[in-house]
Amino acid sequence: MSRIQDRKKTEKALLLHSVEELYTPIVHKKGRTDENADGRQTDSEALEAIIAYFGLPAVEVPAKIKAEEAFTYRLRRSGLLMRRIMLEGKWWKQAALPVLAADKEGESVVLLPGRNGEYMEDTFEGPIPLSPKRREQIGSVGYCFYKPLPADETGMKVFWKFLLSSLGVSDVVMIVVISILLELCGLIMPYINQIVYNNVIPSGTVRELPGIVVLVVSSVIFAALIRLARNISVSQIGFKMRLAGQSAIWNRLFTLPAPFFKQYDAGELYNRANAVNTICDILGGGLIPTALTALLSVIYVVQISWFAPALVLPSIVIILVMLVNIAVTGYLQISRSKKMNEKNNKVTGFLYQMIGGITKIRTAGAEVRAYAKWAQFWKEVPLLPAFFLQISDVFGYAISLGGSICLYYLAWKNGLSASSYIAFQTAFASFSMSVLALANFGFQFGALKPSVDMVRPIMEEMPERYGDGEYVEKMQGEIELNSVMFRYTTKMPYVLNGLSLHIKEGEYLGIVGSSGCGKSTLMRLLLGFEKPESGTVYYDGKDIQGLDLPSLRKRIGVVLQNGSLFSGDIYSNIAICAPNLTMDQAWNAAERAGVAEDIEKMPMGMYTMLSEDGGGVSGGQKQRILIARAIASNPDVLLFDEATSALDNRTQETVVKTLKELKCTRLVIAHRLSTIKDCDRIIYLDKGRIVEEGNYEQLMAKNGMFASMAQRQLT
Repeated sequence: MSRIQDRKKTEKALLLHSVEELYTPIVHKKGRTDENADGRQTDSEALEAIIAYFGLPAVEVPAKIKAEEAFTYRLRRSGLLMRRIMLEGKWWKQAALPVLAADKEGESVVLLPGRNGEYMEDTFEGPIPLSPKRREQIGSVGYCFYKPLPADETGMKVFWKFLLSSLGVSDVVMIVVISILLELCGLIMPYINQIVYNNVIPSGTVRELPGIVVLVVSSVIFAALIRLARNISVSQIGFKMRLAGQSAIWNRLFTLPAPFFKQYDAGELYNRANAVNTICDILGGGLIPTALTALLSVIYVVQISWFAPALVLPSIVIILVMLVNIAVTGYLQISRSKKMNEKNNKVTGFLYQMIGGITKIRTAGAEVRAYAKWAQFWKEVPLLPAFFLQISDVFGYAISLGGSICLYYLAWKNGLSASSYIAFQTAFASFSMSVLALANFGFQFGALKPSVDMVRPIMEEMPERYGDGEYVEKMQGEIELNSVMFRYTTKMPYVLNGLSLHIKEGEYLGIVGSSGCGKSTLMRLLLGFEKPESGTVYYDGKDIQGLDLPSLRKRIGVVLQNGSLFSGDIYSNIAICAPNLTMDQAWNAAERAGVAEDIEKMPMGMYTMLSEDGGGVSGGQKQRILIARAIASNPDVLLFDEATSALDNRTQETVVKTLKELKCTRLVIAHRLSTIKDCDRIIYLDKGRIVEEGNYEQLMAKNGMFASMAQRQLT
């Protein structure tokens, strides 16, 4: 036992060090409150500065919210996402998102991106530059924040507006100025060619040649520098759009109601969320600069008319033919991309399911059938593009070549001088290259609409009520369902049919019934995953529709049917719902769940790594870890849905004993009599209604449906 105790002490020391480092920027130091009299900025006030930076409405903290909860309250209400980062190297020169850090005295420091690309410290007097001394005082751990999409707005229009808001005025001005300078550089070469063929070559002198060479070299170098600046600017625009778009769409996905996720496979949802990368790459990396270049290339028409007025109209006709080729190519590409996305979604969804269930597939010896099913999906994916798309590049160059021949003939027929024609060709080449660049971009642009269609369902779904409901800080545990009617679709029969149920504060309630009677559906309603068609669910006399669901669920411990573990160590899996959980508290939760002894026998104890599907532990151990997770945060309400089905009798007794000792309200769905025998009350559901209720002895005495079920187990 001494070895186990030593390991626990070591683990505790490691944990305390990690937690101190992890939460320094956001956890109040000893003696700090959210109302500092000495003018120091608190964590909650610091967060308000970041909320203001994003242009979001200010969040007022109600007086009933405790000081230590103010930060979490503001974070949830604002909808901001927070991520832990390390401030290493020359971090102050890599300003992209606002950061909340702490100095060596533990005081909050708000770092905001400045116009020069460096971080500035936000103070009560406004943002100020970071001095070298101040940079040394700031700790190495910080938290960056991401702006969310408007919670009360839906549709792609909101998404476009959000993406554009991620760009500053300086970004737009920079790309416009650079594009104009680049086009002006292109105007120089035609004039140089005219001078060379008009003056230098006919005269046979080289007096003007050095000056022309210097001008050409200078123009080339200047154009190269402008292109470099353009590439940097385009890269910066694309990065900002991806950063904003990715975080916002994943945040929106996490806040969507549970029924939305039934419409799509996990793999398909992953593809839909990641389609935002394609959108941002096309918009930031190609569409904006290319379209701007094509628009500004109109100035070449003025130059062309100066060199060869007779060739202006034929030049425009050739360009229009090129644009027709672009339009046809883009239309066909959009149609093909849409089909590919639809088929790829099905393939990805099936692959995700197949990989997730690979153990079951191999156990059943169904590898060949699984491969055949995948091949069936894959053969429907259109791999080769339409014939026109395959030759569109060649067709485009053919238009360019044919146009050049026509222009040469017209120049000869109109008696255009060699110098004017060469100058004209140089200007026309720059003009046509801009249009061809737009044509080449047409292939990428063809993927924009299908990608938009991929993201559209996520953006058009209204998220759950976040921020406008009443924040739940603490519950008494009284629950009531009043005449609840629920069915999953209008074409299906009611799963819950006028169900009314009152659960007292601290009551231990067992729920039993045949499969499909509505037990698990009842749990989903209590968690706010589903909304009743009619009737109401109350917590402490308050309608669940008027409560802030995230804060409500925070006060509920849950073990659902087919619950899963997260990839990570055992401690992280237990503490995921209670971030401030100490190692001793985690061991205590494991002890009450009957899994502590098993964890002690593992080589790395609480730091034993687990895979997503619970690899490395048995089914019973997995369930007990899930139970430990549910009770670790000391919830006000505990919901168990077949949470002990994989436990042996000895472990079952430990868990049941723990449930009896808990003071919170407990709802347990189970078929095993040993799980529900000691409940204060048991209800028997049938066809969405309560047909029997009472304690174990009362129900057995009735000799009804419950007694019949019990007799089958006893015999």
